[in-house]
Amino acid sequence: MLFNSIEYLIFFLPIVFLVYFFSLKLKHRDITISLLIIFSLIFYSFWNFSLTYVIIISIFINIIILLIYIKFKYKILIIIGIIFNIAYLAFFKYTNYLFQTLFELSFLNQKMDYSLALPLAISFFSFQQISFLIDFKSSNSSKLSINRYILHVIFFPQLIAGPIVKLNELYSCLDKLFLNNKEKIYENIFIGIFLISIGLFKKVIIAEYFEEITFNFVASQPSNVSSLEVILFAFLYSFEIYFDFSAYCDMAIGSARLFNINLPLNFNSPYKSKNFIDFWQRWHITLSRFINDYIFKKLFKIFHKTGNISFSIAFPVLISFLISGIWHGAGHNFILWGILHGFFVLLSHMNKRLKIFDIKSNFVKIFITFFLVSLLWIPFRVSDIGYIFTLYTGLFNFNLNGLFLNNFNIYINNFYYGNIFFLLGSLIIIFGIPNIYQFIDRLKTNQKSFFLYNKFLISIFIIFLFFISIINLEQLNEFIYFQF
Repeated sequence: MLFNSIEYLIFFLPIVFLVYFFSLKLKHRDITISLLIIFSLIFYSFWNFSLTYVIIISIFINIIILLIYIKFKYKILIIIGIIFNIAYLAFFKYTNYLFQTLFELSFLNQKMDYSLALPLAISFFSFQQISFLIDFKSSNSSKLSINRYILHVIFFPQLIAGPIVKLNELYSCLDKLFLNNKEKIYENIFIGIFLISIGLFKKVIIAEYFEEITFNFVASQPSNVSSLEVILFAFLYSFEIYFDFSAYCDMAIGSARLFNINLPLNFNSPYKSKNFIDFWQRWHITLSRFINDYIFKKLFKIFHKTGNISFSIAFPVLISFLISGIWHGAGHNFILWGILHGFFVLLSHMNKRLKIFDIKSNFVKIFITFFLVSLLWIPFRVSDIGYIFTLYTGLFNFNLNGLFLNNFNIYINNFYYGNIFFLLGSLIIIFGIPNIYQFIDRLKTNQKSFFLYNKFLISIFIIFLFFISIINLEQLNEFIYFQF
């Protein structure tokens, strides 16, 4: 089920919300958690009921491993659990890619007749369970609440595309479910609706506008592209994925807030980053945290034993981002994307140490980072390796004659007039104003103002955004991270 669907917004979410708060009156935490699990399974199975068994088997096996570990405390069981989750993810996500690659290498020049269906959210619930296994071992806990564990994995606001929640983050929220703090509950409901409305507007009105242009451009694959056309395409897709993923994060965190659950921040103005290290601390924050905590740091300890600090940073960075690229998707393009990001993150580390490029201006740092990140979105959007290199070589084609008449006039009507509004508006939202979470924090600094004057005005604003988004919800488009 998609956050930007009528089924979710008008039916599913309100029903779950009402049932949830009715269950709280029973003052029985297990009943409330069990209801959230049931609704989360309905949410998951709505996409493809026949594949629901995939997440159920995964959760069941992880629970068995955890229960055996609690009884015997064999550390090898945690390793077995990690290997199982990686193998389970690899089987469903990469089998098609590996076999097709073998077909290509064997020069048979044909595709497989059968392809394995990709289960929804397998990348996220696999990483979520790996994180739980490692954190559970570190906590030295001797108890496992099975219903809490299941909810930790399958809680619908964060199930499809994150954030990837650590053991203590959801558990601490569940412990507070029955605190009788009506003011805090009403504040969470208000903020939740606010975030959902903002996210819906970003997805339906802004992201899908850019999606139509980039989709048509990639589908036609124009061969004779100039440098400015490649840059324009990169910028347009950069805007699209920014608003698409930030919309998802807003709606995920907003949905969880309705149930008094605070999911961790997953998106924090990434295009305001001053280097690639900063970018990955702002973009998909919980994925970066997972890779840093469970991959980079482990590799760093291994390579650090060589005594060469450059060697001990370079290889962990490159391997970590290679894994990140593979995690994002099964394809040569994602591997290339991961390697390129690893290379620029490594350059950022080197520049911090050696001051190769000592740039004083923050504006210049932000512009360079945004420019490079935008260019690196090309292999993320384009699956054909050959066409990726066509676009990159087009960067050196400085022919300005008929720039928009050659290609972009096909995909953009009245570019200089009607569409300039979206570009300027997007630039202002991305670079010129605080993000939505900074805005909420500023409102909350004055509680009286927040709950009286500002709340009334924001409520009108919310209704307006929601109404505009709903009437424009003509075609249901998946979020970009929905496919991972």
